[in-house]
Amino acid sequence: ALELGKRGCTVVLACRDPERGEAAEKDLTAQLKLHVRTRGGGRDQTATTDTKNEGADGLKKEGQSYGNFVHMHLDLNSLRSVEEFSEAFLRRFGRLDILVNNAGLNTSGTSADGFDKLFAVNFLGHFRLTQNLLPLMRARHQHERGMNQREREGRIINLSSVMHHFGHSDWEICLDAKKNSFGQAYSPSKLAMCFFTRALNRSMLVEKGHGIRAFSVNPGAVRSDIWRSVPMIVAPIYDAFMRVAYLDVSQGCVPSVAAACEDFPEGVEYLQP
Repeated sequence: ALELGKRGCTVVLACRDPERGEAAEKDLTAQLKLHVRTRGGGRDQTATTDTKNEGADGLKKEGQSYGNFVHMHLDLNSLRSVEEFSEAFLRRFGRLDILVNNAGLNTSGTSADGFDKLFAVNFLGHFRLTQNLLPLMRARHQHERGMNQREREGRIINLSSVMHHFGHSDWEICLDAKKNSFGQAYSPSKLAMCFFTRALNRSMLVEKGHGIRAFSVNPGAVRSDIWRSVPMIVAPIYDAFMRVAYLDVSQGCVPSVAAACEDFPEGVEYLQP
C-alpha cells in the first residue's frame, strides 16, 4: 500500500477490523508524509490517482502529487459484507485502476455463509468482489489511450502462492467446511486464484479494447501476519526461523507492486520473486 501511495495512488484499505484499518491508515499516512518531506523539500502534497508525469522510478516528480490512504470495512468471510463494500465503493469513488486481491488465511473454519472459511476468504470473497467492481474498471479503461501500456491498462492482482502446485480442483470439497481441516483448502484456494486470473485474461481477449489485465502473484515465503495462528508454544521459535529464512513484508510486496505498476510482454500472467 505504501509503495502505491508513493506512486500517487489513492489506496483504499479494505479491512475486516475497523480499528486496525484506521490505525493502518494513520500509520501509512505518517510514513508517506515522512517520505514526501525527505524527497520533496518538506512540502506535503495533494493526493491523486493520476499516474501521468511520473519519473523513471514510477514516483511523482517534484511538484507532482503523492497519494493518500482511506480505510473501508470489508469482511471477505461474508458475501453480504462483500456486497455492502462494493456498493459503498461505487457510491464513493468514480474510478478504479488497480485491484489487489491480497487477503489470506491459512486456518480452517466455517464462513458466515456456511462455506469453508479459508476458501471463502482466500478465493470466494475475492471472486465476488472482482465481479462487482469489474464494470467500473471497464468503464474507466475501455477506451483509454495513454502513452504507455501501464497508463492504458487497469490491473487486477490475485495473490497466489507456490503452494498452488499442490492444489486440486474438486471445488465441492473446498467449499465444504466439514471436509476441510488444518488448512487443507489453502493450496486449492491459491490454484483457484490462478485459474481466475487466466479466465479473466481470456475473457478480456474476447472484448477488444478492454484495457484490463490480470496477474497471479506468488510473493514468496514472507514473514507476515498470516502466521498469527501459529501455536503460542512454538511461535517464538518459528518467528526466529522466519527472520532468517523468510522475506520481510517489504520484499514480499515487490511482485504485487510490479504487477500493478510495470509493463510486461503479452502473455505474462504469473509473477514470483
